[in-house]
Amino acid sequence: SSDLFPSHDTAGLYLREVVGSNNLKIWDLRFVAPADKKPLSAAVMHTIEHIFALKLRYAFGSKYIGFYTYGCKTGFAFVSTEKMSFQDLSNAIIDVIDSTVPLVKKSEIPCLTERECGNPNLFALEATNRALLNYEDSLKKQFGL
Repeated sequence: SSDLFPSHDTAGLYLREVVGSNNLKIWDLRFVAPADKKPLSAAVMHTIEHIFALKLRYAFGSKYIGFYTYGCKTGFAFVSTEKMSFQDLSNAIIDVIDSTVPLVKKSEIPCLTERECGNPNLFALEATNRALLNYEDSLKKQFGL
């Protein structure tokens, strides 16, 4: 429902909606405020997708349903079971960022090989480091950490 989804002027973590008879939760990991009109690059989006899809799957196991990019390049959707809380997810995101930054070489990006990825040359190291640290700052402000 629209009351769950905030305005487009703030980066952060939001519960976008709860859907279906299983009460799946769709989370908005908004890395940049859409109103700022400064989307992430395709290379940064692709790099973060590879990192978060794998590391959140390992962190949550059966609570993890999927991790997807937003076409508007402002962030990502994370789909979980109903048993996920803001605290669970925000803590896991911060752990993923802290265990990832600084990225210094391509081989640190999970599943970014010709065999595993359709576009393994689309990645960014420094810009991804900046995007992850900026997002971590947004989460810490949002949750008072």
